[in-house]
Order: sequence, then structure tokens, then C-alpha cells
Amino acid sequence: MSFWQRLFGLSRPTETPSGNRGVAHSADAPPKHDVVRARDPSPRTPAVSVPRELMDVITRNDLFNEGDLVAKATKEIRESGAPGSEALAALISQLLKCRNAKLSWALVAAKEARNTPQLQTSIEAILTSSPVCQGNPGRFPPEILGGGKIGLTDGTWANIQDLARKALEKLHEGPEPVLTNRSQQKGENERHTSPLPEDNPIAYAIARFGSKLTEAANIAGNVTSADNGRSALLQVARILAGEPGQEQIVATLRTASQQLGDDAVIQFCQNTARSLLNQAEGLAGSLRNMGAL
Repeated sequence: MSFWQRLFGLSRPTETPSGNRGVAHSADAPPKHDVVRARDPSPRTPAVSVPRELMDVITRNDLFNEGDLVAKATKEIRESGAPGSEALAALISQLLKCRNAKLSWALVAAKEARNTPQLQTSIEAILTSSPVCQGNPGRFPPEILGGGKIGLTDGTWANIQDLARKALEKLHEGPEPVLTNRSQQKGENERHTSPLPEDNPIAYAIARFGSKLTEAANIAGNVTSADNGRSALLQVARILAGEPGQEQIVATLRTASQQLGDDAVIQFCQNTARSLLNQAEGLAGSLRNMGAL
């Protein structure tokens, strides 16, 4: 565990849950609702499913009260806490992969869900994806299909991206992401017992920024694929946004997430992680020299 991890109890982010694949339901028959689940790390806790009302809206085309059903499902997701948000994140990832137009309803629910790393990552992936991709119909039917490709129309995609941006803004207005595994919870407990230099405003500001750099470096350093890398770059940009002197790097990260090729984006993430860690180590040295630790 690094210096900043010991000081602030930081832990590595978890991967976005992929969800379970199942059989698509017809519009004429009520769907089964044991399909999209989030598994809690503790075996003593049962799996949490996406509420029936939201699955009805997504899998059926004979409903006329979608708004009321989504509102009810949203309340249930919110009350179920982090497990409910993880189940919703899995559903969002599946709907995006299938290029299903009902993704918009899942994003409406996401705006009021508890903030978790999984939910943020699943929504950020929408902003770095394209409306059409190579593939065959999956569990949820795509809006358009042909030539070995599946996709969404331009109008639907524009609406979905707008909803994704609004959902992220709403999540960022709330409390920090909920920690959802044992290692993260252990780090959170350590955070409240770590000796933070709060009596020295300058040292505290340095320590706070150092913790952000380390968190961002962990995210960039754990990238395993191009899609994951693009999402990670947006997460890092969000973490550093608003910090003095970071405007250029934030702009560069956002541009890289959109313009770099698959191999280049992975390499860029690795370089970014090293650079951020070097900055964090330099700040740690400054704190020691100041006698703050």
C-alpha cells in the first residue's frame, strides 16, 4: 500500500459488472425478472435484481404508463442503496452493448440512484461509444440492424448521450461514490483514523490533492482494454477537474478519450498513471519536509 493509500485509505476501483445474459422476451408476454442481478461480495447477502417495473418498460412495447413505472422502479433502486445501483449499472452496460433504445429509461432511473463507481463507469462508457457497432442482436433487440452491424438512430443516440451527461452531473452533485466491497470499506474505515494535517491549511490542501492524484493514477493504471481505458480517462479528468493548474491535463485527457486508437489509448493510460504517481510522490516529500507528517 502506497503512502497516500495509507494516509487516506484509498483502494483500487472495481470493474463495471457485466451482468448475466439471458433470452430476449417478446412484447406480448410478461418477461421474467430474475435476469439482471448485482452480486454483493458477501455470500450472506442475496442478489439484488432490477425492479420488475423497469424491466417491464424495457422488455415490453404494450405499456402506456412507462413514466409511472420508471418512477416507482427508481424509488426502489434508490432505497436498495449500492446493490441496486450495481444492478442498474449492469443493465445499462447490457443495453448499451445491445444498442437498445430503451437505454434511455435506465438512464432516467440512474439520475436518482446511489452513486457507485460501477454506475459511473457504465454511464461514462456511453459517452465514449458510437451509435453503431459490429455485432449481432443480443438479449435486448437493437433499434437498427443490418450488414453485420447493430445500432441506434442519430436522434435516439443524441437523446441517450444527453441523458447520460445529465445523469453524471446529478450523480456528481450528490455524496461521494458508495464503497461496495470489503477492501474499499476497510480503506474508508482507515480514512477516519488516519492523521490528516487538518490544523495546517496548506499541508491539508497538499495532502488532499495528493490523494486525488493517487486515486486517478490507480484508475489509469488498472486499464485492461481500450474501452475501459477511454472510460478511465474520463474518470481521471473528472477527478482533476477544478483543481488549480490542471486545466490543460483535463482537456488533454478528454480529447485522448475520444481521438486515440485502441493501442494508443492503453499506452496513454499507462503513461498518465506514472506521471500522476510521480506528482503524488513529490507532494508526499513536500509534506515530510514541512514536518506535517
